Amino acid sequence: MRVKIAYTIDAEELNDTVYKLLQETKIRMYAATQELENSLAFLSTANSVEVIAKLDTCRRSLYKIDARLEDCAELLDSYNKAVVQAAMAAKLETEPIEKEKEIGNQDDRNI
Repeated sequence: MRVKIAYTIDAEELNDTVYKLLQETKIRMYAATQELENSLAFLSTANSVEVIAKLDTCRRSLYKIDARLEDCAELLDSYNKAVVQAAMAAKLETEPIEKEKEIGNQDDRNI
């Protein structure tokens, strides 16, 4: 069973965290590639049941790799959305002030 965990880090730590996760994933990808190579070698010397078992192991590894890559993409996407939301919130905070100034300027002209 796989579970998703969540924890909070400083925004400055995000790139380092994702980098570490991707480095681990790269190692897993290399191991999966080696497993596939072993499957190819077994194909000429072993029976098909052993090859099927090796291929299944490789597929399971690839599933875990895919899940980790998706996690990294979600982390980065979540950060990007937070940055955009913060920028929009900052803009909304300044907009009413600018509109009040415009209204004040229009009132001054009407006097």
